[in-house]
Order: sequence, then structure tokens, then C-alpha cells
Amino acid sequence: MIEEEKKNYYELGFLSREEENQTIKNLLLEKGGEVLKEGPLSKVELAYPIKKNKYAFFGYFYFTLAAEKVNEVKESLRWLPSVLRFILLKLPKIVVKKIFQETQQKEDLKIVSSKKDLKAEPKKEYLSEPAKNLLTNEDLEKKLKEILKEE
Repeated sequence: MIEEEKKNYYELGFLSREEENQTIKNLLLEKGGEVLKEGPLSKVELAYPIKKNKYAFFGYFYFTLAAEKVNEVKESLRWLPSVLRFILLKLPKIVVKKIFQETQQKEDLKIVSSKKDLKAEPKKEYLSEPAKNLLTNEDLEKKLKEILKEE
């Protein structure tokens, strides 16, 4: 009987020179990983230049991988010219469940992801009709005198 490889959950966060993460995804798949979730790439300004780059693209993956293959993945990432920095974290299963529950809740609620998604509501004209029963200053003064006399 062949023993099934034990796969663990991992998160890979990375800074890339290029605005594509297919190379990294292919690397994970080559090593026997299964990508569970892929984060969108976003351009970030670096706090300090890394390999003469002031900007990079940040992305992340949640994936499963056999424990024996982790060092191979790390070594391969070190030699990819497009990857400036990376961090590979082993995640407990409870964290993975929580991440996917939050993701599902956001999709269920259809949370607005950007200002462009917001629909501008038409402005309401509060004084579009002339107001009835507007008091003039003289009428207002008379009312005040009446009120003050009563006290």
C-alpha cells in the first residue's frame, strides 16, 4: 500500500518586478502544489530600493504542498529573476478555514471593492419647490415679542 504524501497549507507572499504571477504559480504546480487562492497583484512603492527597484508588484498565494518539497520551492524562488523578495509561511488548518470563511462571507455580501463600484446617487433638491409659510423678519420679530410677553 502506497502511503499518501502529507500536504500542509502554506501562504506565499512576494514582491515581483513584473506584473504577472504565472511563473510563480507554474513553479508551485510543478513541485506538486495545489493553489487554493490567488491574490491580485498590486503595485506598491518600496520603502527602500531593492535591486535598484523603487516599485514592485505584491501578490500572494494560498496553497497546499508536501512538506518535503518546501525547500525546493524556496530554492527555486531565490533564483527567479523576477522575484525581489518572498516569504513562505506554514499555516495551521484553522487559519485556512477562517480565511476561506471570510472570503465566502465577502462574496455573499457583495462588498464593494473600490470607489468605482459605488453608484453615485442623484443629489436631492431639498428646496426645489418654493417654501410655503416662510416668515419674514418682521413676522419673526412679532412672534418673538408675543412669546416674551407671555413669560
